Amino acid sequence: MNKNLIFLIMKKAVLMTFFFFLFPVFAMPAEIAPQKVLFGDVQEDALIEREIIIFNNEPAAIELKKIRSSCDCLIIDFNTAVSIEPEKELKVIIKLDPSKLGKGKFRKYLFLEMKNSKKSLYSIEVHGTIL
Repeated sequence: MNKNLIFLIMKKAVLMTFFFFLFPVFAMPAEIAPQKVLFGDVQEDALIEREIIIFNNEPAAIELKKIRSSCDCLIIDFNTAVSIEPEKELKVIIKLDPSKLGKGKFRKYLFLEMKNSKKSLYSIEVHGTIL
């Protein structure tokens, strides 16, 4: 076989190994759990809360700048930017006010804005059913 061809095959194998096995480590600087928040079946007069956890996988601190909601039915007690140190987590409470929704299934979204992070915007799906 030609030496150039062998070199190209080896180079391709190394690149494929990097992208398929190592790239996911660098792709998600922060982990958000859960990525989908399920409220389930909720009575119209109830005020329900759930917790999301943001874990910093970066080697330096990241900043959670803002949390926005696609609906005023989601209440987030978050007023000011918060720094999350490496290998540390931040817990955020989300409250659902079902009286601001009609009966039936709903799907809303939360948007988290980060600073000093490889990824600057995260979205979380929130869904359930108002009885």
